[in-house]
Amino acid sequence: MVEQEDGYITVYTRAERVFVKKGESVKKGQVLGKVGKQGQDCGIGFELRLKDGSPINFELVKE
Repeated sequence: MVEQEDGYITVYTRAERVFVKKGESVKKGQVLGKVGKQGQDCGIGFELRLKDGSPINFELVKE
């Protein structure tokens, strides 16, 4: 989980390895970890959360 400067939180899941520690500041473009594999699928899970930690449901976002 990475808290952004604007207060939003980005969540990355299914990493095989994580290269940063809890509480560590990260910089734009910094590698956070190595992509993992779940079954036959590989990739990273991604969520965007509000400042209070609740997930944003993009299906409900209207243009």
